[in-house]
Amino acid sequence: MDINLNGNEFEEMACIFIGNALNNMSLKDLNISWNFIRSYATIALLRGFETNRTLTNFDISWSNLGYDGSVALRRVLIANTGYGVL
Repeated sequence: MDINLNGNEFEEMACIFIGNALNNMSLKDLNISWNFIRSYATIALLRGFETNRTLTNFDISWSNLGYDGSVALRRVLIANTGYGVL
């Protein structure tokens, strides 16, 4: 399954919902670029990435991750080496 959610200007609550949904989905490709997701929202979103083993490609470009969000992304990439394209 592929989902393109780019350009939706997600706020924190949407990121929490998406992160929780990733725990229960067999998603392969997720595009959430151009949402300008801030640091705390990024952390909430990436929690779902830690346990999802089917996602191989995701685009979070132009998301303004900030330092904390970048650290969270690094943690996810170390924990799950199955990602093919970022």
